[in-house]
Amino acid sequence: MQGKIVKGIAGFYYVHVVESGVYECKAKGIFRKDGVKPLVGDNVEIEVLDEEEKKGNIREILTRKNELIRPAVANIDQALVVFAVTKPKPHFNLLDRFLVMMEQKKIPVILCFNKSDIAKESDISKMEEIYRSCGYPVFFTSAKEGWKIEEVKKILEDAGVGYIKLGKPTDERHILVSKDGATYQFGIDYMRDVWYSSSYLLDRKQSMNGCAKARFENYKMQPVEFAFMPEFKGKLSQYGITPDRRTPSGIRAAIIREKGTNGEREMAYSLYLAGFDVKDVTMTDLISGRETLEDVNMIVYCGGFSNSDVLGSAKGWAGGFLFNPKAKEALDKFYAREDTLSLGICNGCQLMMELGLINPEHKEKGKMLHNDSHKFESTFVGLTIPTNRSVMFGSLSGSKLGIWVAHGEGKFSLPYDEDKYNVVAKYSYDKYPGNPNGSDYSIAGLASADGRHLAMMPHLERAIFPWQNGCYPADRKNSDQVTPWIEAFVNARKWVEAKMK
Repeated sequence: MQGKIVKGIAGFYYVHVVESGVYECKAKGIFRKDGVKPLVGDNVEIEVLDEEEKKGNIREILTRKNELIRPAVANIDQALVVFAVTKPKPHFNLLDRFLVMMEQKKIPVILCFNKSDIAKESDISKMEEIYRSCGYPVFFTSAKEGWKIEEVKKILEDAGVGYIKLGKPTDERHILVSKDGATYQFGIDYMRDVWYSSSYLLDRKQSMNGCAKARFENYKMQPVEFAFMPEFKGKLSQYGITPDRRTPSGIRAAIIREKGTNGEREMAYSLYLAGFDVKDVTMTDLISGRETLEDVNMIVYCGGFSNSDVLGSAKGWAGGFLFNPKAKEALDKFYAREDTLSLGICNGCQLMMELGLINPEHKEKGKMLHNDSHKFESTFVGLTIPTNRSVMFGSLSGSKLGIWVAHGEGKFSLPYDEDKYNVVAKYSYDKYPGNPNGSDYSIAGLASADGRHLAMMPHLERAIFPWQNGCYPADRKNSDQVTPWIEAFVNARKWVEAKMK
């Protein structure tokens, strides 16, 4: 008996046989042995095991005329590709790759671009010209206004494809569901809370100091906001940098890492892209005297989990400097110079605070304490860059940006008033989870009084490209090559260049 697979789930295949109905089938072991998997759309030969219960086995997969990997389907007669004309802007590279694949499989394609009611006529004309000239039927529709929807329906009907209208967009924050003559209304904000409530109940078992309740109350009240400086264009050319650079710049930086750190690659690339020549320096190199830091102008302590973080906020890493004469000498000589910069991120921030490298003039040192939640926090948060005196962040003053955090001991505990510190970055919200650790004054980063040395918990090196961000301004994410965070690294390189002249 022959039929077509119309659905596959959890190892069961549902085969439609004309005039007999749908049979629930399993594939015989021979397919697994031969590395063959039945696909939705396959024409198959089945043996019926139970006619009354409609159960059987797939014995043979008949010849396929084509197949796709994603989605995993076979014997496609027609592809209907739906993209938005705008909001978001079409990802043409993705669309063109799909069209090339369809051409290779000899599958005819119809293009449907929706949201034409809010698109510019020039954009519609350009897209229509491009794809019609390639031989593709192109339709511009509006699901909201109903424009040319009937034409799309006819395409589906002519192809024998069933469809059902699931919903339509509205300007209100609710969902209306109609069934059997009754209409049900669901408020989006209310349903978000219902969905989130299970997470809250679990979070109560994990978070301390009322943080679970604070997260539940504040999660929807703390959107990540962006405010870029007017001169920011989002282009590599703005900074005179390129990822294709293959010649040394002569501006040297070093990544210092300890066992357990893991952010060295992202940091090294950020520095390289900004124009530094970057080398890797381990604590073993410094302890043994193989490295002295005399040939570099910038050092970066990368993030991670030095000594598995079991010794507290980088205390083990700090001990590596304090109790090894050659490493301590290299560090002391580096900070005694006036042509040097340093940056500590996450675990490196903890290290700089532990060593007192940010405010050596203070009698009492600030500390990095366990997050108020008493758990590891990994999330994308908003940062505000206040007016500050720092080499790296000075030009970003007034910006609001998104950034990743990933730490268990990220709380700045500071003995003095805020005005005693050169604050370079603050969490955009005072309350948890916008302030993910409970830092005093919502501080996320501090710089030395002269602005040369900076300690920061969030990972700017993990947010230099728009695609790395958890969210990014919709009108910029397809056009910007870099985010404003790259400017901090470029500022550092330019400062060193000026010192070397």
